[in-house]
Amino acid sequence: MIPLLLVALSLQIPVDSLTGLALSGDAQRTVVGRPFSRPFRVAVVDETGAPQPGVPVVVAVATPDRDWVQEETTDARGWVEVHLPAVTHPGEVRVIFSLPPPDGDVRTLRGWVLDQGYLLRLLVLFVGGFTLFFFGFRRGSRGLVELAGVRVRNALWRLSRHPWTGFLGGFLATLAFQSSTAFSVLLVSFVDAGWVPLRAAMAAVLGGGVATTLTVQFLALGVFDLALLVVAVGYVIERRLPVYRSLGRALFGFGLVFYSIALMSSAAGYLEPYPEVARALASLQAEYAWVGFALGAILAALVHSSAAVIGILLSLAFQNLLTLEAAFPIVLGANVGTTFTALVASSGGGVDGRRVALAHLLFKLLGTILIWKWMVPASQWIHTFSGNEAQAIANAHTLFNLGVAVLALPFLHLAEAVVSRLVPAEQVTLPSNTLQAELFEHPEVALTHIQRRVLQVADTAFFMVRESLQAFRTRDAALIERILREDDKIDALQRTLTPFLSRLLEEHEMPAALTRRMVATLHVLAEVEHIGDIVSRDLMPMAHKMRREALTFSEAGWEDLESLHREVLQTFELALGAFTSWDATLAKRAWERRDEINQYARELYSRHLDRLAQGLQETLSTSTIHLDVISGLERINFHCASIGAAILGHNSP
Repeated sequence: MIPLLLVALSLQIPVDSLTGLALSGDAQRTVVGRPFSRPFRVAVVDETGAPQPGVPVVVAVATPDRDWVQEETTDARGWVEVHLPAVTHPGEVRVIFSLPPPDGDVRTLRGWVLDQGYLLRLLVLFVGGFTLFFFGFRRGSRGLVELAGVRVRNALWRLSRHPWTGFLGGFLATLAFQSSTAFSVLLVSFVDAGWVPLRAAMAAVLGGGVATTLTVQFLALGVFDLALLVVAVGYVIERRLPVYRSLGRALFGFGLVFYSIALMSSAAGYLEPYPEVARALASLQAEYAWVGFALGAILAALVHSSAAVIGILLSLAFQNLLTLEAAFPIVLGANVGTTFTALVASSGGGVDGRRVALAHLLFKLLGTILIWKWMVPASQWIHTFSGNEAQAIANAHTLFNLGVAVLALPFLHLAEAVVSRLVPAEQVTLPSNTLQAELFEHPEVALTHIQRRVLQVADTAFFMVRESLQAFRTRDAALIERILREDDKIDALQRTLTPFLSRLLEEHEMPAALTRRMVATLHVLAEVEHIGDIVSRDLMPMAHKMRREALTFSEAGWEDLESLHREVLQTFELALGAFTSWDATLAKRAWERRDEINQYARELYSRHLDRLAQGLQETLSTSTIHLDVISGLERINFHCASIGAAILGHNSP
């Protein structure tokens, strides 16, 4: 035996000479009542790496069952190996090898004894935690939208007239909604409706991106002890204090968000016996960074939330399973992925809405490209003022969005030119008859989106009414066919919007004011659809008949029809104005014109009978058509007036 006082010895991990694999048995897993499949081993070597047989090694073993110390001697290979018996309780096992003085080298190997339900608990905690996070985030956001949605929306309209105030408006609106996704979908609707200029909308998107990072900052504080108390307080307020129901809903939702992070952190703790997970996550910071980016983008696109994805990262970071270096690509991917919702929501809308959504994506992509090569030094710098890995991840998320905003705001004019070139202007048409699923999660946002579409449908119906008399005058077959095609568009969209609104009313508990507006919008849509049907099914067949039989109205008859037509269009304009601005005065005036125009139609009916008594040939040949046109215009006026009644809350005129 080599004298221990003359040769420096150390403990090493034995390696298979053929495969190069470590043979220490470290990080083994087994189940209760079953021994580990491999022994725990170390090798004793000298300064040259030569194995040393016959060296005494002290072995201390700690298991959930008992602890003991034993002395072993290295074999001919210089190895010491320990075969542990089956353990009857779950927990961690440590095998500590130590050389006697003066070397005193120590090597610790670990193993885990798991019970049969370990993986199931891991899965339940993680899936349940993420589900609670998503549910709580949506519920909390919905409560905030109900609490401040209309006020924030009005403030956004006022602020989003210039880029810098638009940035502030987007910041404040997203703070209220606690969802940049919901805000971006809402903003697309505003831009398509012409309420927010394109450049200001792009600035608002940047402000919304910065505001949404504050949620992650709160989560990174790790203050979870009071989460369930907040949930309980929110539930009591929501159920027992109807006046403050929206506030209670917000507290209930965001209490669940904090509690869910605690659950997912517990689930992350269950990953300790699986060090390969930590190694896989660590690999994302180097050659597989693009995998992390793609993973973050896909997850954020699927769940419509970058905060949810980063919430998962925080839960791993709280258990020291994830570093900022490894998380950085996922953070960037989540920021890009969350823009996909607005892209999809804008696909069936107007040109400017698609431009805003595209600008949102391009801003995040440009920021990602600029920071990609500097992620490691940026991570090192962020660590200098971050208390832990979770705070570092939250800070990276915030600084990325701040950096994108700082870089983009001075060049919005250039960004506007780029997206205008990428999405060229085209003839405005009705949006597609599909509604995105994410709108259903935010009733306030969905209602704004639907009102915009209903307004476009109403504009189409207005065109049909306006051109209907021209079709009688010119007897133009192409014009008649165009009017009929427009009615097909109205019918297609009505078949989508009506069930969607009905489902919102059935499945969401909303404030009374929001419910009344949804009900009114449902009635407005029905009235507009009736107007389109009257023009296409009643008036246009008569226009076809006059063209086919070469009939014309008398001069006096034309004057009467044109006069009634102008009055009906005026009622329609009042109704559209009332619906656009939700103005009770305009709605009341439109509703009052129901009886006024009915009386006027009776007067025109009497004039026609007088002309019939005079025996005028033109009057005789077109008498039935003339009276049917008066009746059709009178019914159109009735439905226009009913739009005003719906806005006033008189849904059964």
